[in-house]
Amino acid sequence: MNCSFTENVSMMIDGELPESEAKKVRAHIAGCADCRDLEKDFLFFREQLKESSADLVADRIKTPGYDTLKPFSKPYNCTNWEVVYVDDDNDPTTAVVPFDTLFFVLNPHYNNLFVEFEMKTDDPANPFDTFDEKTFFNYPSCGIRSFYGRIPILSEDLSRSTPLEGEIRYSIPSLFFTTIFGAKTLRLRVYIEDRALHASNVIFTREFNLREN
Repeated sequence: MNCSFTENVSMMIDGELPESEAKKVRAHIAGCADCRDLEKDFLFFREQLKESSADLVADRIKTPGYDTLKPFSKPYNCTNWEVVYVDDDNDPTTAVVPFDTLFFVLNPHYNNLFVEFEMKTDDPANPFDTFDEKTFFNYPSCGIRSFYGRIPILSEDLSRSTPLEGEIRYSIPSLFFTTIFGAKTLRLRVYIEDRALHASNVIFTREFNLREN
């Protein structure tokens, strides 16, 4: 996109322009298809950010500082807590000891390639159950956080907005697969998100198991 109004569109949406300048931008958007699409993307992205962070932001405003942290109590999980251990006596024969506890919130849009394992059931009304690694792996046995991935920027010319065609290979190596799934019948549920957080259609692989030749 080569339009010179790109930055002004963002500033107008964020309320950073004087009204006289904002009127000029709105008039430009009315006649520029690229800027209309950009405005829609900016608005959509802003709404997504509001939805994902509204509760956390509200808590921080009401009670700033460490008072907003959840208590480190059961049930522990692997997606909000990290315990930092140290070797306080430099003795390799003794165990490390907890030094600090870190609370964090994962960015829900960090990944843009989503792969979910589904296990076949005997229930005709619910033929597949989605495997949730966030509940399967409990603290302190946090072996896996996600099967998701992140596709890097593939275009060598970022000034071009033309689509790309090709094949993407995605590998998910793990020592836990046979332990978790054994001979169960599986399928994968796959979709992606673009940079404006638009989700693609969902595809399902054929049914398979890990003991196939």
